[in-house]
Amino acid sequence: MGYKRKAKSSYRQKLSPAAHSQFRGDFEKGVDAALARAAELQKDGWEIDLARGTLMESQAKNIQKAYKQAGIQTQMLPVATWQNEPVVLMAYKNGNGIPPMSALKTPAPKTPKARASKFTPSTPEEVQQRFEKICGRGVTNDNGFLMDPGRVLALVRRDAAPTGSVKSTMDMGRKFVNGSYRDFIDAVGRKAIIQAEKTGKQVIQFEYSGVTTDVSVKHLKRILRTLSGRLTVGWEKDSVAAFASQEGDMVLLAPSIDSDPRVVVTYNNARAGKFS
Repeated sequence: MGYKRKAKSSYRQKLSPAAHSQFRGDFEKGVDAALARAAELQKDGWEIDLARGTLMESQAKNIQKAYKQAGIQTQMLPVATWQNEPVVLMAYKNGNGIPPMSALKTPAPKTPKARASKFTPSTPEEVQQRFEKICGRGVTNDNGFLMDPGRVLALVRRDAAPTGSVKSTMDMGRKFVNGSYRDFIDAVGRKAIIQAEKTGKQVIQFEYSGVTTDVSVKHLKRILRTLSGRLTVGWEKDSVAAFASQEGDMVLLAPSIDSDPRVVVTYNNARAGKFS
């Protein structure tokens, strides 16, 4: 099986037309060369993390550390250079043939609570009940678009059909979870968020290709209690973050603005157990 050209670009800064054309040309050639190299590596059992696309080298190194802890071999395939930093694709090799994010899941502790936390499908009504219980009185509901009293969290049921102005907000969230700036929260991510709070961190920063948004750990934990299973996270710069479940329900969370850097940890660092 060959690799199709799907890599996402990792640059967002403004360039002059000439410089943009030059970089774009180098980037396109670099992607082609990297994917050609990937096709050769595949013969020896290597795969490419196309879900993340191209990464800045510093970002890739953080992911590499997490993979190493899970016993997964990695290497970076150079694509281009941006602001004196290499842009790369991540290649990984796992003898068990498990996709990298799944392989990073740690064994659940042998306790009744851990066994009960395994993912089981929920109906839209069950998700709504959890959200309303967590948020308390005062939740508004516009045909499946539920807003908490503080207007910080909003649940969008998979079958939502709002008629008011919130429809544009719903559409924005769905655009984000299918957009360029995304990550995933799996079992390891959930544990990392809980651990971040225990170490005194109050804000999690999601980052992809230099585009970041900060969210409150307190409210993020409420989302984890509302939505079960593996979540997709999507955002734009300093924007609302959208968290979507495998079943199609989504929670929107307003960003945390002007946070003290001492209480902020990036999601990638939290996954890697780095909280200092």
